[in-house]
Amino acid sequence: MTTSDAPVLPRPASTTVLLRQGAPFEVFLIKRVASQRFMGGSHVFPGGRLDDSDRDVVKAGLIDHADPEGLAKRMLLPTAEEALVYQVAAARELLEEAGVLLARNASHDDAQEMRAAMLDGTAFTDVLRERSLVIDGNALSYLAWWVTPSVEPKRFNARFFIATLPEGQETIVDEQEAVSGEWFEPRNAVAAHMAREIMLPAPTVCVLDGLARLSVLKDAARGATWPVHPIEPLMVTAGEKVILAFPNDPLHPVKQPMPPGAPTRVELRDGIFVPAVVREDA
Repeated sequence: MTTSDAPVLPRPASTTVLLRQGAPFEVFLIKRVASQRFMGGSHVFPGGRLDDSDRDVVKAGLIDHADPEGLAKRMLLPTAEEALVYQVAAARELLEEAGVLLARNASHDDAQEMRAAMLDGTAFTDVLRERSLVIDGNALSYLAWWVTPSVEPKRFNARFFIATLPEGQETIVDEQEAVSGEWFEPRNAVAAHMAREIMLPAPTVCVLDGLARLSVLKDAARGATWPVHPIEPLMVTAGEKVILAFPNDPLHPVKQPMPPGAPTRVELRDGIFVPAVVREDA
């Protein structure tokens, strides 16, 4: 492989799977603007890449977590600071894209005013300090770790967190990167994807598939109870069939613990990714 053929290094990113109480619970998805180069037109969880302002929040002590060292260990990161930076990015992106602020005692008005100030160029640290607010890292439970396949020209090393909608706050999309936002029961979101009513990227449909097997909000909101390992799909083409194989699929060289019942692959069928489970002995 020549230097020009080398895979693009994935950018660190964070995503928040936002839940709210329902019967069963619901998850919030935003529809990205169709013209965007990355996942344009798809329904996704709020999220994006890390930036310098996220590290500034951590250094300023504006995020609180009961066990940052334990979080870093779970995330397989060298320092607590690195783990908290991912959490700050998740909280910032959730505020920017969905208008929800994960900070103790933050009101709906706080969230909307802070987002407006940030869109005008005010730093995240400054809007937090102005209201004496601190990001609640304990509200973000670590859920999953997805890495964009090496064949893609734009790649992300994305950490997924899960959180519940704070009491008194409402979601309002920014209408810049997203055209709309909608609450779905997880199983209904997967069904809408299968019916081609919405389009879900492979990680999103797999996370929703897992949530669809749960019925109690508190079980989902506590995040993953199994080891979280990086999931970097392997793209395989067999004739006209395109497969994204995950660790533990017969087509993937990596074998590692995966969530119970999780798909081992997604297959591209008529323009959408369909989850499937294939065992070694199948």
